[in-house]
Amino acid sequence: MLRIASVSLVLLTALMPLAVPAGAQPAPKIQPATDGIFEAFRTHAIVGLGDHHDLAQEEDFFATLVRDPRFARQVGNVVVEFGSAQSQPILDRYLNGEDIPYTELRKVWEDRVGWVPSGARLGYANFFAAVRTANMALPPAQRIRVWLGDPPIDWNAVRTKADWLPILRQRDMHTHALIRREILSKGRKALVIYGGTHFFPSDQGELEDVGPLLNKSDPGALFTVLPYSGFTTAACSLAFEKDARLPLLSLATPVRGTSLEKALTRPGCRTSPDSISPKHEGQWSGTDADAFLYIGPAAGLLRSPLMPDIYLDAAHRAEMSRRYEIVMGKPLASSTYDRNPSTALPFRP
Repeated sequence: MLRIASVSLVLLTALMPLAVPAGAQPAPKIQPATDGIFEAFRTHAIVGLGDHHDLAQEEDFFATLVRDPRFARQVGNVVVEFGSAQSQPILDRYLNGEDIPYTELRKVWEDRVGWVPSGARLGYANFFAAVRTANMALPPAQRIRVWLGDPPIDWNAVRTKADWLPILRQRDMHTHALIRREILSKGRKALVIYGGTHFFPSDQGELEDVGPLLNKSDPGALFTVLPYSGFTTAACSLAFEKDARLPLLSLATPVRGTSLEKALTRPGCRTSPDSISPKHEGQWSGTDADAFLYIGPAAGLLRSPLMPDIYLDAAHRAEMSRRYEIVMGKPLASSTYDRNPSTALPFRP
């Protein structure tokens, strides 16, 4: 009993905010990540979870959330960036237990508007499998619904970049309309898994991202969460992790005005690549979000493996290369087996 009590005390202490010295910034509230997400749903209809594309531990966290029994009971809907609307009937059948041939099922994560070539990561396919597994234990009326957020696209009809660009420009407007029509207008809630920058103002001129659109049409509906993915240098990552001392798989809120914001904005350190404008650094570091998801130290973060179809299936690769040439103006040379080893690659230096 003494040993169990001691362990419980250690865990409780790790999740409690630290005492704040006079004149110092207050510490954020820290709690287990799943509990923090469900707490956010008590006051917000939409929780936007920033997808730091290809980050394996975060893709595992997506599956962890939908496997939690609270998700089906309290939320019930997910809107994802990694799929386009024309594949919705395929996904619906799969998530409700129907056996779908793999060459048809993979259209869900392959035939998309925004990512060319698709080269889908294993974590996204695993997420759909996790929802299907959760649904098989639930009556039909209580099953989780996953909505594919991108507008429909027929790649057979896309022959030039001029065919593709008008569809690309509809992406966030289509997602916004979907959320309003299928979620908010019906008094429902949804987890929205999109690249983190989609939740904040961008430099797209007259085109707005889904977050700003929601904030205009439905003020207060959206709560944003951004994940930790490390800094561009190992020294900055280590310094942050030492200062923040966050437990594994924890959620910290708020970020702004706290000691966490100070730790994330250390002088000379960046989380975003040099190609990203410094004014958007907060969309990468997490300081622009309502909550910060800590999924582990940067040195242990891994890049999710590619689905191997793109280099094992010659006909499939030829089609992906055709799409890539339409968008990028050159044939596909990446997404090969030598860049997708069995041992997962580090996400950060």
